[in-house]
Amino acid sequence: MIMELKLLADVGLVGFPNAGKSTLLSAISAAKPKIADYPFTTLEPNLGIVSYHGGKSFVMADIPGIIEGASQGKGLGLRFLRHIERNSLLLFMVPADSDDIRKEYEVLLNELRTFNPEMLDKQRVLAVTKSDMLDQELMDEIEPTLPEGIPHVFISSVSGLGISVLKDILWEELNKESNKIEDIVHRPKDVTRLQQELKDMGEDEDIVYEYEEDVDDDDDIDYEYEEEDWEEK
Repeated sequence: MIMELKLLADVGLVGFPNAGKSTLLSAISAAKPKIADYPFTTLEPNLGIVSYHGGKSFVMADIPGIIEGASQGKGLGLRFLRHIERNSLLLFMVPADSDDIRKEYEVLLNELRTFNPEMLDKQRVLAVTKSDMLDQELMDEIEPTLPEGIPHVFISSVSGLGISVLKDILWEELNKESNKIEDIVHRPKDVTRLQQELKDMGEDEDIVYEYEEDVDDDDDIDYEYEEEDWEEK
């Protein structure tokens, strides 16, 4: 039997390496992820609790950077795409100095779509990071080119630009009716991708899942009781 442990958080950070994910997490929570100026600094997910107004808070997860082709196992590949499945909201992070912010966002979105189309049902927010290098005029020029239908904000984890606005947006999106947890439905899991990854790692054992139908009516269950002798001796 193989069990998969997946990270669970309210907000998952999605972006290419060096997009500023770890820097944001360290700036708005007590988490201390490793931060450096080279790709794949984050090799394992990090969690941080983000404080909000009125004693409220939410959990944020820094996921290792995704690269194009991650859904086929490139980079850190499938191991960390699985963690993104267990976040309520996805915060896409694209640096302000990116050649094409919209294209970078669409590449990230496509990797999630290829890995698991159901990820596109999650709430999404776009943060344009490292925006302290922009003036208001540049922000005004970039804004019309950003993806439609998704809340966005210009932020800088270093200067604090837009951080309070980002927290407001995240809290609002997390508490939308459309983001409420639905009833849990048990369905067979497609383990084809997991089997292939295990084979690539040298594990050749086949994985077999067995499912039993749920019993909805207690009348269908036969209970056996042993009679007790309650007479006093």
